[in-house]
Amino acid sequence: MKTTYLFLLAALLFVACSDDSKEWTPAEPVDPNSQTVYFAADYDVAPILDPTNADDRQFAVEVRRVATDGELTVPVRVVKASEGLIIPESVTFTAGESTAQLLITAPEEFQAPAVFEYDIAIDEQTNPWAQVDGTISISGQLIYPEVLQARTYVKGAEEELGQWTTPLLSLGDGDYVIREWMGSDIDLELSVESNGWITVSSPNLEEGNYYYYDNGDVWIYCNHYDYDASAWVYPSFYPHGEDCWLWLDQVDLYSGNGYNYHIPAADGQPETLVLQFACYSTNQSAAVKYYNYIFMEIVPNGEVIEQIVPVQPDPDNFEPRAINFKATFGYEGNYFGGVVNAPAMQTATNTFVFENFLGSTETVTISYEGKAVAIDGINSHTSGGFLNFVTADNYWLYFYPNYQEGVMTDYINAMYFYIDDGQYTSWDEEYQSFYIYAYWVMNGGNADFSSSDWIGDYIYLWIEE
Repeated sequence: MKTTYLFLLAALLFVACSDDSKEWTPAEPVDPNSQTVYFAADYDVAPILDPTNADDRQFAVEVRRVATDGELTVPVRVVKASEGLIIPESVTFTAGESTAQLLITAPEEFQAPAVFEYDIAIDEQTNPWAQVDGTISISGQLIYPEVLQARTYVKGAEEELGQWTTPLLSLGDGDYVIREWMGSDIDLELSVESNGWITVSSPNLEEGNYYYYDNGDVWIYCNHYDYDASAWVYPSFYPHGEDCWLWLDQVDLYSGNGYNYHIPAADGQPETLVLQFACYSTNQSAAVKYYNYIFMEIVPNGEVIEQIVPVQPDPDNFEPRAINFKATFGYEGNYFGGVVNAPAMQTATNTFVFENFLGSTETVTISYEGKAVAIDGINSHTSGGFLNFVTADNYWLYFYPNYQEGVMTDYINAMYFYIDDGQYTSWDEEYQSFYIYAYWVMNGGNADFSSSDWIGDYIYLWIEE
């Protein structure tokens, strides 16, 4: 054992002596007077600037130092820079200040879209061993897009939403940026792929705003979490400006397998970018509309786009219109063959008149205020919070919800609604639906109030789009 130990010790000594023969170069010593100057790490690598704004020709890079003694001027070495780009030879710190601005200036004249690249470094007053949030060399770009205008509308919703102008920043190669989309605090970045599809993203949204489906589709939620309200909230979207009576209070986008696409200019038709609303709603109605397409038709520079703002509805001058409701008895619609029709006339924004309501001889008026619902009939009457459907001579009214001539169908031989303050019978603005709690007797059953033939369940009435 002792012999083995001595052998290993000798071997280690030999290796150690052998290492002495290798040449070792010490690191350059750090200047003890160095103020540790560096570029801030959180600079914008590729800012997008406005080519139409003569004042938007400079981009500030923040330079920092650890020590702040006295005024300090440090040389800046330009490793490379695009032609015409002006980069100062040095940056100066004011006495006592830990930061300074290095202003990179673009040429006064150029043809957009244009990209100016730079690569710069600091060689003096540095400390490579210091723990700082930055680096002594950086590279980046100044991007000046071509500014375009797009005639914008939602297909099929022109009367509801009108037409407006969307400023597009074209970066070239099919890449576009929309700043403050529809007057919100959300920027959109669009990229046209080789197959004509458009990918959509936003630097203002978090990873949690993107819901990825297994087939590659993406639902993009354009909201954010408000910690004060403990809820997800949407910004307001103002396609016609903040002074307009109409705006969108919920917007989501859908991306993936061809839902957003590019239409090249051809045969007199303008180049068009098409995006899909996953859903939207307006301040005029919480009813959510799903899967509508936004068309952005790029017009030649200088062409004036007509701004079409829908006429604001006048609640005192409502024009009645025919409208159809769908209805089910029970949550799963397991009565009367499932879904039945319930045609009505809308006589005011919140009022609907149903002649021959659900296949009866009664005319019923249903209105809402907030969630609360009011229901009335010509012969029917309320009693103790219930609306009893009866004939003129006070017999129970019969209903044939899915009446078909010559076909025997289920029917109702007695029914009443539970009318309250919006808890059980209510209006749902988002889904444009009435939820009515009802009791009914079917197919000639016993209508005495003590009878077990009474069925208690919801009737759902919703507006058919």
